[in-house]
Amino acid sequence: MAADSNKAMMGAKTHTRELTVPGDELRYHGFIDNSVNGAWRIDFEQPISLDLPIAEQVELIYRQGYIGEANQALASQYGFDTPEEVIGFRVEDLLPRDLPTSIPLLTLIAESNYTRENWESTEQDRNGNRKVFLNNCVGEIEEGKLLHLWGTANDITAQKQLEEVSRLHSAVFEQITDGCVIVEAHSEKVIYMNEAFTHITGYRAADVPDGTLSFLQGAG
Repeated sequence: MAADSNKAMMGAKTHTRELTVPGDELRYHGFIDNSVNGAWRIDFEQPISLDLPIAEQVELIYRQGYIGEANQALASQYGFDTPEEVIGFRVEDLLPRDLPTSIPLLTLIAESNYTRENWESTEQDRNGNRKVFLNNCVGEIEEGKLLHLWGTANDITAQKQLEEVSRLHSAVFEQITDGCVIVEAHSEKVIYMNEAFTHITGYRAADVPDGTLSFLQGAG
Protein backbone atom coordinates (compact mmCIF):
# COMPACT_ATOMS: atom_id res chain seq x y z
CA MET A 1 0.00 0.00 0.00
CA ALA A 2 2.84 2.39 0.84
CA ALA A 3 4.48 1.71 -2.50
CA ASP A 4 1.19 2.32 -4.28
CA SER A 5 0.82 5.64 -2.44
CA ASN A 6 4.27 6.74 -3.54
CA LYS A 7 3.58 5.68 -7.14
CA ALA A 8 0.38 7.69 -7.10
CA MET A 9 2.18 10.72 -5.68
CA MET A 10 4.93 10.41 -8.29
CA GLY A 11 2.28 10.10 -11.00
CA ALA A 12 0.55 13.25 -9.82
CA LYS A 13 3.87 15.06 -9.48
CA THR A 14 4.91 14.37 -13.05
CA HIS A 15 1.84 16.23 -14.29
CA THR A 16 2.40 19.46 -12.40
CA ARG A 17 4.16 21.07 -15.33
CA GLU A 18 1.67 19.88 -17.94
CA LEU A 19 -1.59 21.21 -16.61
CA THR A 20 -2.34 22.84 -19.93
CA VAL A 21 -3.35 19.37 -21.11
CA PRO A 22 -6.93 18.75 -19.88
CA GLY A 23 -6.45 15.00 -19.38
CA ASP A 24 -3.39 15.53 -17.21
CA GLU A 25 -5.14 18.15 -15.12
CA LEU A 26 -8.03 15.77 -14.52
CA ARG A 27 -5.67 12.98 -13.43
CA TYR A 28 -3.83 15.35 -11.10
CA HIS A 29 -6.98 16.59 -9.39
CA GLY A 30 -8.36 13.05 -9.36
CA PHE A 31 -5.46 11.91 -7.20
CA ILE A 32 -5.89 14.80 -4.77
CA ASP A 33 -9.68 14.75 -4.58
CA ASN A 34 -10.32 11.00 -4.57
CA SER A 35 -7.61 9.77 -2.23
CA VAL A 36 -9.17 7.97 0.74
CA ASN A 37 -6.37 9.30 2.92
CA GLY A 38 -5.42 12.91 3.44
CA ALA A 39 -3.39 14.16 0.48
CA TRP A 40 -1.24 17.27 0.59
CA ARG A 41 1.43 19.26 -1.19
CA ILE A 42 3.83 21.53 0.67
CA ASP A 43 5.13 24.45 -1.40
CA PHE A 44 8.05 26.73 -0.60
CA GLU A 45 8.50 30.43 -1.12
CA GLN A 46 11.83 29.60 -2.77
CA PRO A 47 13.34 26.26 -3.84
CA ILE A 48 15.52 24.71 -1.12
CA SER A 49 19.02 23.67 -2.14
CA LEU A 50 19.95 20.13 -1.16
CA ASP A 51 23.58 21.26 -0.95
CA LEU A 52 22.79 23.06 2.30
CA PRO A 53 23.43 21.32 5.62
CA ILE A 54 20.45 19.27 6.77
CA ALA A 55 19.77 21.58 9.71
CA GLU A 56 19.53 24.57 7.35
CA GLN A 57 17.16 22.68 5.05
CA VAL A 58 14.90 21.91 8.01
CA GLU A 59 14.97 25.56 9.08
CA LEU A 60 14.00 26.67 5.57
CA ILE A 61 11.12 24.16 5.51
CA TYR A 62 9.81 25.84 8.66
CA ARG A 63 10.37 29.38 7.44
CA GLN A 64 9.20 28.95 3.85
CA GLY A 65 6.92 25.90 3.80
CA TYR A 66 3.12 26.07 3.57
CA ILE A 67 0.25 23.87 2.40
CA GLY A 68 -0.29 24.56 -1.31
CA GLU A 69 -2.77 21.78 -2.03
CA ALA A 70 -5.01 19.56 0.12
CA ASN A 71 -8.03 17.32 -0.26
CA GLN A 72 -11.22 17.01 1.75
CA ALA A 73 -9.91 14.06 3.75
CA LEU A 74 -6.94 16.09 4.97
CA ALA A 75 -9.13 19.05 5.86
CA SER A 76 -11.39 16.82 7.95
CA GLN A 77 -8.42 15.27 9.73
CA TYR A 78 -7.35 18.71 10.92
CA GLY A 79 -10.87 19.78 11.91
CA PHE A 80 -11.66 21.99 8.90
CA ASP A 81 -14.78 21.96 6.75
CA THR A 82 -13.15 22.51 3.35
CA PRO A 83 -9.70 22.06 1.78
CA GLU A 84 -9.56 25.79 1.03
CA GLU A 85 -9.33 26.47 4.77
CA VAL A 86 -6.14 24.39 5.02
CA ILE A 87 -4.32 25.92 2.05
CA GLY A 88 -1.83 28.50 3.18
CA PHE A 89 -1.21 27.00 6.62
CA ARG A 90 2.46 27.08 7.52
CA VAL A 91 4.46 23.97 8.37
CA GLU A 92 5.03 25.61 11.76
CA ASP A 93 1.26 25.62 12.37
CA LEU A 94 0.82 21.91 11.76
CA LEU A 95 4.16 20.57 13.03
CA PRO A 96 5.11 22.93 15.89
CA ARG A 97 8.77 23.14 16.82
CA ASP A 98 7.95 22.73 20.50
CA LEU A 99 6.70 19.18 19.92
CA PRO A 100 9.76 17.04 20.69
CA THR A 101 9.27 14.83 17.62
CA SER A 102 8.95 17.60 15.01
CA ILE A 103 12.53 18.61 14.20
CA PRO A 104 13.92 15.03 14.41
CA LEU A 105 11.17 13.94 12.02
CA LEU A 106 11.91 16.61 9.42
CA THR A 107 15.61 15.82 9.80
CA LEU A 108 14.94 12.16 8.93
CA ILE A 109 12.88 13.18 5.89
CA ALA A 110 15.66 15.49 4.67
CA GLU A 111 18.30 12.81 5.25
CA SER A 112 16.25 10.37 3.16
CA ASN A 113 16.34 12.79 0.23
CA TYR A 114 12.66 13.65 0.82
CA THR A 115 11.29 10.20 0.02
CA ARG A 116 10.02 8.28 3.02
CA GLU A 117 7.33 5.66 3.65
CA ASN A 118 5.20 4.78 6.67
CA TRP A 119 6.50 7.35 9.12
CA GLU A 120 4.52 8.61 12.08
CA SER A 121 4.08 12.26 12.91
CA THR A 122 2.60 13.86 16.01
CA GLU A 123 0.82 17.07 15.09
CA GLN A 124 -2.08 19.23 16.21
CA ASP A 125 -5.40 20.12 14.61
CA ARG A 126 -6.98 23.56 14.39
CA ASN A 127 -8.16 23.30 18.01
CA GLY A 128 -4.78 22.27 19.37
CA ASN A 129 -5.74 18.61 19.79
CA ARG A 130 -2.94 16.07 19.47
CA LYS A 131 -3.11 14.01 16.27
CA VAL A 132 -1.01 11.09 15.09
CA PHE A 133 -0.64 10.35 11.37
CA LEU A 134 0.95 7.56 9.35
CA ASN A 135 2.51 9.26 6.33
CA ASN A 136 4.20 8.75 3.00
CA CYS A 137 5.99 11.54 1.17
CA VAL A 138 8.05 12.17 -1.93
CA GLY A 139 9.92 15.33 -2.86
CA GLU A 140 9.83 17.00 -6.25
CA ILE A 141 13.50 17.77 -6.86
CA GLU A 142 14.95 19.57 -9.85
CA GLU A 143 18.58 20.63 -10.42
CA GLY A 144 19.45 19.79 -6.82
CA LYS A 145 16.64 21.84 -5.30
CA LEU A 146 13.46 20.83 -3.48
CA LEU A 147 10.47 22.43 -5.22
CA HIS A 148 7.53 20.67 -3.55
CA LEU A 149 6.88 17.92 -1.05
CA TRP A 150 3.95 15.62 -1.80
CA GLY A 151 2.37 13.28 0.71
CA THR A 152 -0.51 11.25 2.07
CA ALA A 153 -1.60 11.03 5.70
CA ASN A 154 -3.68 8.39 7.46
CA ASP A 155 -5.12 9.46 10.82
CA ILE A 156 -4.16 6.78 13.38
CA THR A 157 -4.91 8.87 16.48
CA ALA A 158 -7.68 6.56 17.73
CA GLN A 159 -5.50 3.49 17.21
CA LYS A 160 -2.66 5.06 19.19
CA GLN A 161 -5.04 6.01 21.99
CA LEU A 162 -6.31 2.43 22.20
CA GLU A 163 -2.74 1.13 22.30
CA GLU A 164 -1.94 3.49 25.15
CA VAL A 165 -5.04 2.44 27.09
CA SER A 166 -4.14 -1.21 26.53
CA ARG A 167 -0.59 -0.59 27.75
CA LEU A 168 -1.86 1.12 30.90
CA HIS A 169 -4.36 -1.65 31.57
CA SER A 170 -1.63 -4.26 31.17
CA ALA A 171 0.61 -2.38 33.59
CA VAL A 172 -2.20 -2.21 36.17
CA PHE A 173 -3.22 -5.88 35.82
CA GLU A 174 0.36 -7.07 36.17
CA GLN A 175 0.49 -5.44 39.61
CA ILE A 176 -2.55 -7.40 40.81
CA THR A 177 -1.72 -10.61 42.69
CA ASP A 178 -5.06 -12.24 41.84
CA GLY A 179 -5.53 -13.94 38.49
CA CYS A 180 -7.10 -11.59 35.90
CA VAL A 181 -8.29 -12.38 32.41
CA ILE A 182 -10.00 -10.30 29.70
CA VAL A 183 -12.22 -11.97 27.09
CA GLU A 184 -13.93 -10.61 24.01
CA ALA A 185 -17.64 -10.10 24.67
CA HIS A 186 -19.08 -11.89 21.61
CA SER A 187 -16.59 -14.66 20.87
CA GLU A 188 -15.47 -15.21 24.48
CA LYS A 189 -11.92 -15.47 23.15
CA VAL A 190 -9.17 -14.68 25.63
CA ILE A 191 -7.39 -11.46 24.67
CA TYR A 192 -5.33 -10.92 27.83
CA MET A 193 -4.35 -12.68 31.05
CA ASN A 194 -1.92 -11.51 33.69
CA GLU A 195 1.04 -13.42 35.09
CA ALA A 196 -0.90 -14.36 38.23
CA PHE A 197 -3.55 -16.12 36.10
CA THR A 198 -0.82 -17.93 34.18
CA HIS A 199 0.82 -19.03 37.45
CA ILE A 200 -2.51 -20.39 38.75
CA THR A 201 -3.62 -22.22 35.60
CA GLY A 202 -0.33 -22.95 33.86
CA TYR A 203 -1.66 -21.36 30.67
CA ARG A 204 -0.66 -18.27 28.75
CA ALA A 205 -3.17 -16.50 26.47
CA ALA A 206 -1.61 -17.93 23.31
CA ASP A 207 -1.74 -21.50 24.71
CA VAL A 208 -5.38 -21.61 25.84
CA PRO A 209 -7.26 -24.50 24.14
CA ASP A 210 -9.71 -23.17 21.49
CA GLY A 211 -8.88 -19.67 22.72
CA THR A 212 -11.62 -19.58 25.37
CA LEU A 213 -11.90 -20.32 29.09
CA SER A 214 -13.82 -23.53 28.48
CA PHE A 215 -10.88 -25.51 29.85
CA LEU A 216 -11.73 -24.18 33.31
CA GLN A 217 -15.10 -25.95 33.26
CA GLY A 218 -13.54 -29.40 33.44
CA ALA A 219 -14.50 -32.52 31.55
CA GLY A 220 -18.00 -32.79 32.94
